Amino acid sequence: MKRLTLVVAALAVVGLLAYWLLYRERVYLGVHSAGYDLGGLTRSQAVDLLRRQAAPSYAGLPITLRGSGRIWAPTYESLGARLDVEATAEAAYRVGRENPLGMLRALALPLAPAILAPVIAVDPAPFNAYLNRLANDTAVAPTNASVATSGTTTYAVPAQVGQRLDVPALVTRLQATLRAGATASIDLPMTDAAPQISDSNEAAQQALRLAGAPISLVYGDRAWTLKPADLQAMLVYSVDEAGRLTTTLDRNRVQAWVARLSPDIDRPARDGRLRWDAAARRPVATQASQEGLSLDVLASTARILETAQASVRQATPPLAERRVDAVVRRVPPGVDTSRVDQLGIQELVWEETSYFAGSEPGRVRNIQLAASKFDGVVIPAGATFSFNDTVGEISSKTGYDETLIIVDNQTQRGAGGGVCQVSTTVFRAAFWAGLPIAERFAHAYRVSYYEQGNKPLGLEATIFQPAVDLKFKNDTGAPLLMQTSINPANSSLTVRLYGTKPQREVALEGPTVKNRKSPGPPVYQDDPTLAAGQTKQVEWPREGMDIDYYRVIKQGGQQVAREKFTSEYVPTQATFKVGKKA
Repeated sequence: MKRLTLVVAALAVVGLLAYWLLYRERVYLGVHSAGYDLGGLTRSQAVDLLRRQAAPSYAGLPITLRGSGRIWAPTYESLGARLDVEATAEAAYRVGRENPLGMLRALALPLAPAILAPVIAVDPAPFNAYLNRLANDTAVAPTNASVATSGTTTYAVPAQVGQRLDVPALVTRLQATLRAGATASIDLPMTDAAPQISDSNEAAQQALRLAGAPISLVYGDRAWTLKPADLQAMLVYSVDEAGRLTTTLDRNRVQAWVARLSPDIDRPARDGRLRWDAAARRPVATQASQEGLSLDVLASTARILETAQASVRQATPPLAERRVDAVVRRVPPGVDTSRVDQLGIQELVWEETSYFAGSEPGRVRNIQLAASKFDGVVIPAGATFSFNDTVGEISSKTGYDETLIIVDNQTQRGAGGGVCQVSTTVFRAAFWAGLPIAERFAHAYRVSYYEQGNKPLGLEATIFQPAVDLKFKNDTGAPLLMQTSINPANSSLTVRLYGTKPQREVALEGPTVKNRKSPGPPVYQDDPTLAAGQTKQVEWPREGMDIDYYRVIKQGGQQVAREKFTSEYVPTQATFKVGKKA
């Protein structure tokens, strides 16, 4: 008996060894996965079977999702899920090989088959993308509490709770389904989405108090009113740190409204005009000065906002108009005629005369008109005088005749010829008074008018609006009164500066002439408007040259300044228009 037992045991061992050797590289019998019997297959055979037959069916396997009265049916493929055939085959092969006793389980598999769940791999990119789209499709955004208006009534609009997909909960259920390689019908887990602002009653009350009655900006006997509808349009809402909705007036909109009132209130300051009374040896007013007014937009806006905010703190909405005094700044004139005797205009500082004999009548009228713009002008102490700012627009619209002017280094006809007679005379008066010259330009070529009366060569100043100007600073410490006068008898213009004469001496060094250039030969140009043989001269020959001179200023016998001035003149050729008209 003992011997028989040994024989049986030996046969069993041999049988086990033979079974192990037969299935050493194969899946044991009785192993199933993904709906297929994989027993007896090598791993590569199992992979091939699963790839050809099982994987396509899993790609199209649907999962039903229900929620909000709608149905979604994503497939495994659309969720980024696929049958991992290599991992599934490997799992099948490992059955019965888990440990040294696994062989015993392998022997029992034909009688008690092992049904393995397939291994499903999930690509997170399409999986998450689908969930994001689903979350967007199912989301019902919450509605914040707000404030609405109807006519003059303001009321609170209650909040509405929204819904959102509970993505983590859905992920847990989907992952369980995918791990099982199964299909399922899942009710979408939804959760409430609370609004950021749950209550607007307080904000509605604030709006009623802010816009419940008009606000008027008042200046003197005039008033400009923001009606309740205007105020309602300026309301803005924001959430404070505690998450409460609050209401205020929009500062920018109120400020824009106030700024539009500036033309109704603003008034430029007007300097007084004076003349020197030679008999009384003092200036007298010919035009009274006027104080200017300027609406302070920022300060007035602040007052309106303060008044409106004060209404918010009241127990009930305002019933009557709220009046706010506008903040208006007073702008003193540069020359105050009420203080003429205190200005320090007490003597002649300098007098300069230029001559314009031979000028055509239009040029004389232009000189007279331009000179009148400067008669009685007062230049405040420390101010910089601008010829262009003072003379104003020079055009036919402002009364100037068309005469000869210099444009692009050529003589042409245009409005305002002769105004430079005034700028040259003003320049010379400032020059000899020792006033700092901030800006000065010479003419393109020599003009004989400015040399009449044995005046120094090159000591002149042109202007051409808007860029070419004459500027100088009043550094005398007192205002300067400018007076102009025309003497028709000797064709002269005189500019006088009255004020407090500074203790300084002014001298001229030069002029020095250099770089002389010949005018060149005459130029003849066809003119179809002239009759044949008719000749008309339109330009005259002038020598070109550069002229340097220095202004030397002394105080107490000591030189304090030596300033160079240069006039660069281009040559001009005699130019004739020749008629070709038959």
